[in-house]
Amino acid sequence: MPDKDLFQNCSDWISHIFNTLQPAQLGLFVVICWNICRARNDKVWRNLNTTARAIVENSRAFLRDWEAYSVDEVSHLQRQIPCSPKWQKPKPRWLKLNVDAALDTGSGKMGLGWVLRDDHGGFLAAACMPWIGLFSPREAKALAIREALSWCKRKSLEFLHVETDSLLVVQGLSSHEFVSSFDLLLADVKDLLSYFCS
Repeated sequence: MPDKDLFQNCSDWISHIFNTLQPAQLGLFVVICWNICRARNDKVWRNLNTTARAIVENSRAFLRDWEAYSVDEVSHLQRQIPCSPKWQKPKPRWLKLNVDAALDTGSGKMGLGWVLRDDHGGFLAAACMPWIGLFSPREAKALAIREALSWCKRKSLEFLHVETDSLLVVQGLSSHEFVSSFDLLLADVKDLLSYFCS
């Protein structure tokens, strides 16, 4: 890192960074700057403290997930899969389970939640679960699905259609790799899915 006395102001320093870092390093630098601003706002507006380590780790996780979700892949899928922003009912006698997760990097916590509806679209149940600790967004979504399926299994539900907004989780469910924590979560999800009629 260059000596801070070499630059007249912050703008000169940022210009130097943009001209000297490799593209991968530059991407991480930008995401870290963004997360520093978010941490500053969390401190000012919500009195939440975020460690430098958490900022860097969250930045790396965000960038890793963002890079996995390439623009070419998304545009290719958009041509193949018609988007339907409106919720659709499941088949007759089936239930639909919508699952999601939310991350709060400032407090180092996550929230997992799900809603269960019948084949007429009628509300049956909803649940949420706080989680201490942070996962990557795709791992958080996979964890939410695992916990929701465990909940449904305890309720002895059958004929279940699971819906998520995470393309990375859906794609991961067709993978047979077991090299990361994400893959292990997906293995749990696959195991739980086997209890429900498909």
